[in-house]
Amino acid sequence: MTTWRDPITGETDPKKPIRAEWAEMVARNPMALAEGSLNAPKIQSEAMNILIASTFAAFTGLDRCDKIAVVATCSVTGSGSGGDETETFEYRLSTDNGSTWGSWTIGVTVAEGSTVTKAATFSAIVALGTTYDAIEFRRTGDGSTSFFALGVQGVSP
Repeated sequence: MTTWRDPITGETDPKKPIRAEWAEMVARNPMALAEGSLNAPKIQSEAMNILIASTFAAFTGLDRCDKIAVVATCSVTGSGSGGDETETFEYRLSTDNGSTWGSWTIGVTVAEGSTVTKAATFSAIVALGTTYDAIEFRRTGDGSTSFFALGVQGVSP
């Protein structure tokens, strides 16, 4: 891994000649930045066009994102009263950046009628392709759901 080096105050004086050490730093620092080298500034996910989601909300502006990996876990504990407690994780897609939405797609549903806790996990690659540019996540029910979604927006060749 390339080493990040902070510039020294005197090295950036426009009236002084460029030294070899400074030129090497200018050449290597972009590589160290991209590699995430120790002490290098961190590149924010927005700058890299990455979707990282773990909140139930709509995410728009994904026109350059081809696929999104989604992992969700639902759990529910029965009340013991004979009721059917359920928990569901769903998502839906949009073709117009969230102005209108398609129907909800159920990722996973878990149900329990006793006092036992049940859990189920859903994992999928949701293909957006060139058709969809937004995704929304929600949970419904009596239990709990946690999820994580990651979509990397590709660069056209």
